[in-house]
Amino acid sequence: MSESISAFQAFPQLLGTWLTEHAQAVWWYTALVRFLFPILALLVLVRAIRGLLRVPHTPEQWGQLSLPGGGSLPIDHWENILGRSSSADIRLNFSTVSRQHAALLRDESGSWWVTDLGSKGGTQVNGVQVSQRTPIRVGDTLTVGGVDLLFLPLSREEGEQLSRRRQEEAPLPMWPSLLWLTLFQLLAALQLAVSAGASVSPSLFLLFPGLPTVMWTYYLALRRCGARGFEMETIAFFLSTLSLAVTASSAPGSVLKQFIAILLGLTALVVLGVWLRDSMAGIGTLTFYDPATGVFAGLGHGICDMDTNGVMALRSGEPAPITLSGIVKGQADSPGQLRGYFSSEESLGTLLANRETGVYGTLHQAPAGEMVETLTREEVATGPVQLLVSLDETGPQLYEAEIQEIINRDKTTKNLVVQVTDPRLLERTGGIVQGMSGAPILQNGKLAGAITHVFTEDPTLGYGIFISNMLEGMP
Repeated sequence: MSESISAFQAFPQLLGTWLTEHAQAVWWYTALVRFLFPILALLVLVRAIRGLLRVPHTPEQWGQLSLPGGGSLPIDHWENILGRSSSADIRLNFSTVSRQHAALLRDESGSWWVTDLGSKGGTQVNGVQVSQRTPIRVGDTLTVGGVDLLFLPLSREEGEQLSRRRQEEAPLPMWPSLLWLTLFQLLAALQLAVSAGASVSPSLFLLFPGLPTVMWTYYLALRRCGARGFEMETIAFFLSTLSLAVTASSAPGSVLKQFIAILLGLTALVVLGVWLRDSMAGIGTLTFYDPATGVFAGLGHGICDMDTNGVMALRSGEPAPITLSGIVKGQADSPGQLRGYFSSEESLGTLLANRETGVYGTLHQAPAGEMVETLTREEVATGPVQLLVSLDETGPQLYEAEIQEIINRDKTTKNLVVQVTDPRLLERTGGIVQGMSGAPILQNGKLAGAITHVFTEDPTLGYGIFISNMLEGMP
């Protein structure tokens, strides 16, 4: 170890001696870097800024519907409302087509399904009337209000063109900028050594290779975790390079302090990012409470990672009381939400699990309410239901709705297609909004399920989950 320290201390002296003896080489190097520094800086910053301005705008496209008179309509959503309304995802301007005529849905396996939305003109697949959720395949004829639409895939040329456009809009890789920045850091360290001459300080080794090592370690670690887009970090490392270089030239004795400050800032950024990612709070609805076990369930779906879409593991958490303060009414392509705030810092209980079927936990006190029976998934039927929803300080109220269709009967989630029909709820919220996830669905006075998701294209429609699936997910 002592030999390594001695070599570390001796190298700056040897470098200083060499620089003193080769003044001509030093002059040529100084003249060269005067041009290289601004070029490298522009390369780094321009690429980073281009990446920040590169906003994707080309939607995914899953297929198309061929019109009878020629032409086609793109299918670019997983959930598509077909109709004459201007708010429909696929607008069919025919007098025989209802305003919201049918829904064309894609499931997780890539299969497509069509559902009639109570239209007057009816919906058919290959001439067969559709009354419930019906599969539709490429090449099938979808008849909407007497209008024949051929369900077609994208042509090879269209698919390639779309792929090229989306590729052009993909985030720019930042590793070229990091390579240029690494070269900038190397040249900056050498220039400082040239300027110092025989009095070169060992602190220059913090500028190179110290800072590049930290920079590349950070980049490779986050890339391994699946992160994309390092534009802001690249700019931050560039500015850190300048600050370290200025400190090394004006106050060499403070370089170590400046380097430590950079490390502390980077550490704080990482810690804050992890905290923001892993810590969250939001508004949801309690679905049921089992007095026999003291366990409650809510949301009807798990809290998922925004990048992987997988259900996040729960380390700890607690339910808290909420005071609702307002409502953002839902509209087509603009989901509404219930607004509120935590009315007390006091915990109501403990969260035990975050699962695909909802969040589960225990409560310190049993909530107010009445005991109700539950329905099995086989007992749930299409037809009128009631939603138990809280919109203000008056507490939960019953609102009329209808189970239009039972889908994915054998799957864990998204078992029901529910439509809000109560004019009171439609007037206040526009239908289903964020914060209503977990709202109980009652059929004939028994608990049938819970609301889970809203149809982005039509807030009056949403998905529900069987209550039996939520019960089976209890810890």
